[in-house]
Amino acid sequence: MNYLKIFLLILAVVLAGCSSQKPLTQPQSTMNLNDIWALVKIQDKELTTEQKKPQPMIELHLKDGKFLGNTGCNEMSGKLEYSDTFIKFSDISQTKMFCAESVETEFLTALKSVDSWKIEKLTLYLKKGNDVVLTFKKVD
Repeated sequence: MNYLKIFLLILAVVLAGCSSQKPLTQPQSTMNLNDIWALVKIQDKELTTEQKKPQPMIELHLKDGKFLGNTGCNEMSGKLEYSDTFIKFSDISQTKMFCAESVETEFLTALKSVDSWKIEKLTLYLKKGNDVVLTFKKVD
């Protein structure tokens, strides 16, 4: 009888310990994705000092499934879908200012084409297939 009581006590402690753990609201791997990122490269081409005025940026809001940012010329926003490695930007809208020598067209074309992502050492890589098409550095 004592063994049964000890067994039930141990079982109760184990079950209580399991139920007290709080689940994450997002998968651990996506938590760092929800941030502000400054564009530093389009494909293998680094942005020049002139192309960084104003700095092309993207701010990802995973909880809302939205993004916003600056193309280096115009403000932009749109919808965002993601998972542990998948990412898709859609319904992109932007303001309509004219800016000479902007990377806007290249940036938006690349952004629409990406299908996956990875983060290493505060750098966000947006990829199409196995090719990195956009590289960002964490801002804040």
